[in-house]
Amino acid sequence: MGKKANPAAVLIALFFAFVIFSGIIMEGLLIIVLIGGGVAAFFFYNKKKEVTPQDADPFSGYTQSEPTRSYQPPKITRYWDDVHHDIPVDSLLNIVYVNGKDEKTSRDVEIRYYDGGCYLQGHCHLRSAYRTFRIDRIQECFDVETFETVTDIPGHLRSKYEKSPKRILEKFYDDEKNTLKILYYVSKADGQTRREERIILASAIDELLWPTALPPDLIDKFINKIELVSVHGFKLAVGKLKNENPDRLSMVFDYAGRIVATQKSIHPNEKEALEYIDKKIKETKK
Repeated sequence: MGKKANPAAVLIALFFAFVIFSGIIMEGLLIIVLIGGGVAAFFFYNKKKEVTPQDADPFSGYTQSEPTRSYQPPKITRYWDDVHHDIPVDSLLNIVYVNGKDEKTSRDVEIRYYDGGCYLQGHCHLRSAYRTFRIDRIQECFDVETFETVTDIPGHLRSKYEKSPKRILEKFYDDEKNTLKILYYVSKADGQTRREERIILASAIDELLWPTALPPDLIDKFINKIELVSVHGFKLAVGKLKNENPDRLSMVFDYAGRIVATQKSIHPNEKEALEYIDKKIKETKK
């Protein structure tokens, strides 16, 4: 007859078996939790990546906490027409603006560019940074420089641009480019443009711009931007002016002679230039 099992020993054995079995179950649960957490993190990360900056409202960030963005001026075209494009503007406006979060603010903005359509760009005094503004979100507008209440913002900015010295000189250069090329060539014919020559050149520009008057320092900077042509380019400009505006060519000859007369001796290049202009004037009188 077999020996009876000790009840205490049986209880101890069952206890250790339970501990071992529980450890296996807990380890399995731990592994399951870790795997589940990893899968959840994976899906959360991918979902977050799907939200790109393009999905956000581009006009909802104009709040005090918005980070300053580096400003890149848009490419500027030279003429206004029916096609929208960026034009340079210099205007200080006070605007009441509502952003994408329906937050209303009043701010002074030094407008620098208008795209011809829906957007303005400039330096915002409230944020001390460059900002882009949608015109349809501007509820009130006041021109700080002219003391005007502005109701037609695009028309107002277009008018200021057309009257700006920069635009006036742009149009002037296009209208008188041959005249300017000829006179500037004569002033540089001896290799340099002296102060006396620049004064006479500025006088010619003042006469051509009349009745519009621009500051002397602006005219002086404008002279530096006139294209210096080659001998061939000079003769080509003289020929074009002869055909398009013979009276203007006579005026150019007068100013060219005054430029050369600022020196006691005449440089061979200056002499040749004057003789060529005079020759073309005589051709118009035949």
